[in-house]
Amino acid sequence: MGNITFNTLQKQIFDYYGKSEFREALEVAKLALENFPEKMSRISYWIACLYCRLGEIEEAIKTLKSAVEKGCWWAPQILLNDWDLKPIHDRDEFKNILSESEKLYAIAQSKTKAELLIFTPEEYTQSQPIPLFFSIHWRQGNARSFADYWKTTVLGRGFMLALPQSSQVCGIDEFCWDDQALAKKDILEMYAKIRRDYTIKFDQTIIAGASQGGKLAIDLVLNDEIPSKGFIAVMPAIGDVEEYVPLIESAAKRGIKGCIVIGDNDYFYPRVMELYAEIQKRNLPCKLMVEKRLGHSFPEDFYIKLTSAIDFILE
Repeated sequence: MGNITFNTLQKQIFDYYGKSEFREALEVAKLALENFPEKMSRISYWIACLYCRLGEIEEAIKTLKSAVEKGCWWAPQILLNDWDLKPIHDRDEFKNILSESEKLYAIAQSKTKAELLIFTPEEYTQSQPIPLFFSIHWRQGNARSFADYWKTTVLGRGFMLALPQSSQVCGIDEFCWDDQALAKKDILEMYAKIRRDYTIKFDQTIIAGASQGGKLAIDLVLNDEIPSKGFIAVMPAIGDVEEYVPLIESAAKRGIKGCIVIGDNDYFYPRVMELYAEIQKRNLPCKLMVEKRLGHSFPEDFYIKLTSAIDFILE
């Protein structure tokens, strides 16, 4: 495969999915499984979802069953709340898979706690003030792999990069922020630790995230829960736009700025555009970057977009 990365294959899968090209997505997912067997839990789940979308129910069940037999599991809410898997929810085989996953999930959750990953520029000494870039991982992600999208650009701009990892486990080495109250508790406790250990330049602090983490970044900034200059939200998983409307105007008065990166094939694109319209109406400076034909993924030139987003927030 040469130097192709897991993130590249993941993006291809999501892009095909966003265009409803499920057969093509499935072929890439199978390729990913062959080359990244250590990510069997995540990839097998994708393959099962894609088989369901193609109407190949027996193959979907076979895929999940085989993965469970090899030690894979998924959080119950992942299996039960995913629309893709709905065609197999009533099958006895699925109920057995769910039961085994619940047991393994409970064991993993009992051992899981929130963690904080921090990177600083090579020339940094802890006694000096430093701007903070606080980036929140997406659902079914982790801080370590999520850092790959941000590290080079953020450290190159002289920021400390801090990546909180949720205490909510949803798969093998996968975490989520499904419980919003617990998510904010985890995040604010980790932010408090950063403030205890480092001298932060609040006027140069940026809160960022992707998907579920992108939504949290917007929430935290608009609610003024973490002092910052603004947010960078990549494919934010926006729900009810109305909940943000009362917050936008006050955030604009505080000098908050924002940047949103989204693909026009992303499931959340329509709601993101609704939110952007409300932001525009209320005069909060916000840069919108729409990537053509992109699904729920980072754009290939994200490092360029990230540089532009940082410039916009700080200018």
